[in-house]
Amino acid sequence: MEEEIILITGAGGWLGSELTLQLLKQGRKVRAFNRNLTKSLEQLKNDYGDLLEIVIGDILDSQNLEKAFKGINEVYHLAAKVHYIPTNKKEEEEFYKINTDATQNIFKYCLKYNVKRVMFFSSVSVFKNSNKMIFENSKKDPETIYGKSKLKAEKLGKEYYKKYNLPITIIEPVTVYGEGDIGNFAKLERMVKKGIVIFFGKQENKKTIIYYKDLINMVIEIAKDSITIGRSIICGTETLSVKEIYNILINKQSKKVIRIKIPEFFTKLIIKICKFSILKKIGRKVKSLTENSEFDLKECEKYLENKKTTFESFELKDNQTKKVLFVATVTNHIKTFHIPYLKWFKEQGYEVHVASNGNEKIEYCDKHFNLPFERFPLKSGNFKAYKELKKIINNNNYKIIHCHTPVGGVLTRLAARKIRKKGTRVIYTAHGFHFYKGAPLLNWLIYYPVEKICARWTDCLITINEEDYNLAKTKFKAKEVELINGVGVDENKFNFIMLDSEKEKIRQTLNLKKDDFVLIQVGELNKNKNQIMTIEAMKKIIETNKNVKLLLVGKGNLKEYYEEKVKEYHLENNVFLLGYRKDIPKLLKISDCLISTSKREGLPVNLIEAAMSGIPIIATNCRGNREIAKRVIDIDDTNGLCENIKRCVENKKDYICEDIDKYKIKNILKKMEVIYNEKIN
Repeated sequence: MEEEIILITGAGGWLGSELTLQLLKQGRKVRAFNRNLTKSLEQLKNDYGDLLEIVIGDILDSQNLEKAFKGINEVYHLAAKVHYIPTNKKEEEEFYKINTDATQNIFKYCLKYNVKRVMFFSSVSVFKNSNKMIFENSKKDPETIYGKSKLKAEKLGKEYYKKYNLPITIIEPVTVYGEGDIGNFAKLERMVKKGIVIFFGKQENKKTIIYYKDLINMVIEIAKDSITIGRSIICGTETLSVKEIYNILINKQSKKVIRIKIPEFFTKLIIKICKFSILKKIGRKVKSLTENSEFDLKECEKYLENKKTTFESFELKDNQTKKVLFVATVTNHIKTFHIPYLKWFKEQGYEVHVASNGNEKIEYCDKHFNLPFERFPLKSGNFKAYKELKKIINNNNYKIIHCHTPVGGVLTRLAARKIRKKGTRVIYTAHGFHFYKGAPLLNWLIYYPVEKICARWTDCLITINEEDYNLAKTKFKAKEVELINGVGVDENKFNFIMLDSEKEKIRQTLNLKKDDFVLIQVGELNKNKNQIMTIEAMKKIIETNKNVKLLLVGKGNLKEYYEEKVKEYHLENNVFLLGYRKDIPKLLKISDCLISTSKREGLPVNLIEAAMSGIPIIATNCRGNREIAKRVIDIDDTNGLCENIKRCVENKKDYICEDIDKYKIKNILKKMEVIYNEKIN
């Protein structure tokens, strides 16, 4: 027996996605037809695999439709051009082209392929406005172009039923609400959230509504009943006055809402004045709020039974799409350190946003705002970035904002000051304060007071080393201060076995011999990472041991300077500048010891990666380094570095760090989950 396939047009839309999901949950095979590949369809494909087939195309293209209809048993036609006011003749024609002509093509293909069931989604916009309740057989005389184009399509559907026995049912949904809604109810709720509600007229006019999941469940049940073939069914669940709707929304708010009442006379005057002016949209909205839109539900009630969601019981505010925002000065920071956290939020059902400088593609990110952040605080780009960031934060109702990097952290907390009062929680991770024991006085004068002030606007300040934690805990007034051991490292990338033959092969590509003792130093080539200290040490070491080799991995503004020093010290056969590399795990495996000569660190990831690779570490005694390395040397102590390298050649075990569990990504994620969940709740 051939497997039945259901075709859904407009499957990537709000209602189309939910319909696709519900049918897939029932084990039905679905062919989703949509103009483009949406994230919702991608997710459904990942979740349901072969049960879902996706066809990308335009319903105006007969070639696309031909492909979509082959082997189809049922059709749910949702694709349409929806509500908006056309401004010219061409836009009006678009409504008829998509909502009427394309729908007629759908009906033709249904006949051609002998489809057993056709469910066409129309709208109650086809009815004539009335102060009385509207029934299935009430007069249809729409005011809008959208309603007129839908009515024309309905008439074609009825004609195909009568002439060709097309098994069609026309669905006429009332006002639909729910998670992901961008229509009237979402707009009403946003207005209420602002703390001011305008009541137009008496507010006694009624609206019949339905929760979007109830609508989909109702339609699926209607499709099973052959009695509904050839008919149009109004689909709704409850009728409320506009006053009741407003009161329910107001009662859901935790803050006081100011009510402004516009008398009936002035309401009518506003509608009249706005009718033929640039305020036409405002007049239309006011008219919509004051019109009666009450429908008889006797015909559809039996298809839902006791499953309906009432508007009062539905937590509209809490069940809207949850959003989280990650902020960093540069996009590469997010890509390098925070992808596991973006992924975690996606798995919890969040819409993930990122604000940073750089247009690189970010995995698990739904929306990326490319802002002109600059690393130096007083650069003009940061003022522009602040304005844009503030607008983004105010418009998106984030549950959590997690900011990183000094400039990104300061600007975000400044921009989010007011929104925190409405429930948004702000987390800041300090990846190493610029002020620390031994830091230049200028750093303390500039960065310390700024961080101290911003801590007042921080719900949770996360530090990644003991020194920063103790300072923040005693000196700053953040709501909470936490110590988390870095951003986490995936041990599987570094704790793996490499065969000697593979090691030898990689060494050969780098001109390394089998008996060479290989040092590796990973990091940006800059003054802080202080690679010159290692180069100076190498000058002394090769006097007694020419088999010691150094791999400098990274790029930076001191690259040319270091190349000159290598030539000056005649180290061309012992020091190799490899530039940026993507194979760090393999380079660590073929190395005998990792060197860090940094003057300042937060909690260095390169040391953690080396520890997880099982190789020795020699590091300077700076904040962050001393928390990981077993043995440390003074900053700029070249002789001390030489001596420790010589000792490591003789005995590696003394330099291998074994306490690495606390740095593993799985353990860091567990701690962060606790923090995130506390802030959410």
